[in-house]
Amino acid sequence: MSNYNIGILVIIYSQNLKNYKTIRIISYKFKLTWCRGTLKLNSLNNEKTRLPASFFEITDELIDKIKNGYFTDVYFLRALNIINRVKKENKDYRPRFLMNIFSRHKKGKAVVCGLDYSIRLIQSVSSGEVEINALYDGDIIGPNETVMTLAGHLEDFITLETVYLGIIARATKVATRSWEVVEASLEKKIPILFFPARFDLFSNQSLDGYAGHISGVLGVSTEAQSKWWGGKPLGTIPHAIIAYFKPGEFEGRWKDSTVEATKWFARLHPNVNCISLVDFENNCPETSLKVATALEDEGLNLWGVRLDTSSSLIDFSIIENGQLDAFDKTGVNPTLVCNVRDILDDHGFTRDKVKIVVSGGFDADKIRYYAENNVPIDAIGVGSSLFKGNIDFTADIVAYEKNNEWISCGKVGRPYPKDLTRLERVV
Repeated sequence: MSNYNIGILVIIYSQNLKNYKTIRIISYKFKLTWCRGTLKLNSLNNEKTRLPASFFEITDELIDKIKNGYFTDVYFLRALNIINRVKKENKDYRPRFLMNIFSRHKKGKAVVCGLDYSIRLIQSVSSGEVEINALYDGDIIGPNETVMTLAGHLEDFITLETVYLGIIARATKVATRSWEVVEASLEKKIPILFFPARFDLFSNQSLDGYAGHISGVLGVSTEAQSKWWGGKPLGTIPHAIIAYFKPGEFEGRWKDSTVEATKWFARLHPNVNCISLVDFENNCPETSLKVATALEDEGLNLWGVRLDTSSSLIDFSIIENGQLDAFDKTGVNPTLVCNVRDILDDHGFTRDKVKIVVSGGFDADKIRYYAENNVPIDAIGVGSSLFKGNIDFTADIVAYEKNNEWISCGKVGRPYPKDLTRLERVV
């Protein structure tokens, strides 16, 4: 078994959240690799590997569509038409060009991603010989840094620019935002759960999940998000299943819909860590205690509770405890987390027995605040903040080849890159 596969198995094992101590240690070891200049999973072994085309969903139908220009800005198709006509009339005119693909972000660091997918698409679609040099998915880049170059006849890759720039921009944004939240949780070793699937087009899930995985998120929520790296989705219970039990609660069939939903989950999915969603009644401490007590009474396992209170609400416990002077009192907040932790601890459901997962409006700044103030959380679900902003990329012809040397020919402001030493040849 290769070192790469060993790394994958470590992450898959941690998906089930069965041993919190083990999970935190594994997650921490993974994050420490950032200090060595890369977020690539197999950098745990100081090794870099490009993923083969088989990891990605590169179907014959997709290849045909790209070849036919279905996803290409039309001006590239018209440019290709011009090149082909010029070639017919000037049979000895076959210049080779160097295309420079670089980031457009102006400050700070980013985690580049989507390169492997782009490379395999270019190799699958291009009919000519295109020499590719590139960084690796997970490498940290600075502003305006080159991430990939293409060398060859322009007609062999001119129509692919729209496709690969979009892939790299999307994946790099998600990888960078994921890196930011994981980094914010680093000191306290708090696992980050990747839960943004519902905030964008479903067809993006495989790329998004891979980008989050590259940056160190612990788990994803859909099968599609885990497809490219071989993981398994995880999650809690939805509000909808609690609502499903409400009519029965009103009829007296059972006492509490959240408790009943959680018990059914624990019975039917004994090999999945049971995490109860406890904000349905807007009294997270009381509901958490009800759930923990009920499951203990029936001999069912409760891994933890999840707080997902709406940002427009104040939990009843904060009102009842006279905590309205708290700086942050709406939605999920430190005071509410402490209220839940206190009531569980007071009744014997200590942190080693029942843990707290939080979600709803968490970004890097909020996570860092929780970590710095020792708020007793054990995992964080992060959603829409992972899609915020843009990290754009562009591609420009910067040189043509003459006598085995590159001669600058780019437009003003797009000079030949000063340093390409980080890039490695793709074979």
